[in-house]
Amino acid sequence: MKRKLFILIIIVLSYNLYSQELIFDTCFQKYNIPKNGSSAFNYYLIEWNKINKATPDFFNKENPAPYYKQPKNFVGNKFPYFGYSYTGIIVYSKDVKILGCNWREYISTKLKFKLIKGEKYCLSMYVSLGDTCNYAADGLEAYFSTTISKYRYTTNLPYEPQIKNIGGSVITNGGF
Repeated sequence: MKRKLFILIIIVLSYNLYSQELIFDTCFQKYNIPKNGSSAFNYYLIEWNKINKATPDFFNKENPAPYYKQPKNFVGNKFPYFGYSYTGIIVYSKDVKILGCNWREYISTKLKFKLIKGEKYCLSMYVSLGDTCNYAADGLEAYFSTTISKYRYTTNLPYEPQIKNIGGSVITNGGF
């Protein structure tokens, strides 16, 4: 009986030890801050990129530009879930005068390892609506690819995401 219990504990422990982060810098902690400060996502973050012509924002307590500090910035007053940084993206806008029609911002990063067909993976993220936002989206999605694509527009990407939040379900504290 002791031997069976010991083997079971070893199997459970080895399963838990096998799970690991597949994303570099999950909390946006690897960055460079230029002296002038701005929201320039691609200039700051070392492991993350934007993939279209839109402009995601990078908020950090060390940013000299007050609009992009945290916790207080132009979209509200939010602390990061972990660390000193977070990003901001516009998932949809109809404001043709300021942003253009159907404006969307995306962020991307490389995975540490290739995904293995048949294996199960878990993607989780912390999402918070900006205090100054009047609307929320219920369709946050994720797309995995073996290549890094650049898209020259600010509209929807021409790819079918593998992970989708079911339309009509509101993202709450419990996540998707």
